[in-house]
Amino acid sequence: MRIYLVSDEPIVTIILEAFLSDLRHAVVSARSAEELLDQLAQRAQAVDCIIADFHRPAEERRVLIRRLHEHAPDTPIVIVTGYDPTTGYDPTLSPDEALAHGVYAYLHKPLHLGELQLLLTRLAEYRADRRPSSINNHTTVE
Repeated sequence: MRIYLVSDEPIVTIILEAFLSDLRHAVVSARSAEELLDQLAQRAQAVDCIIADFHRPAEERRVLIRRLHEHAPDTPIVIVTGYDPTTGYDPTLSPDEALAHGVYAYLHKPLHLGELQLLLTRLAEYRADRRPSSINNHTTVE
């Protein structure tokens, strides 16, 4: 899959780039939401998934999610956050709110790479099921 990754934490970017590349995904990285939007506007190939991990106030995240959908309407967005489900505290955006805004998945930190791998496997299967069949469905009458 072709994955666009945005993170404002360099170590997260390095780890995720290496992990995703090891899984044979093509990764395009950005250091900011603005850089990601520029890359999406200039892209020559389809994007299969966007993984976003950055700190922004909730309203800015809502606007960014909307703008990502404008640039890549059918591209699943995965949000990675430090949201704490036990306390309900999220300085950015809660899982329910993110999903209501069209986010495909919401992953919590600390991020477990096996969880991300499973999510991407399921996403690839889902996307494969949605593609039109390449088999010719013509019926021959003899």
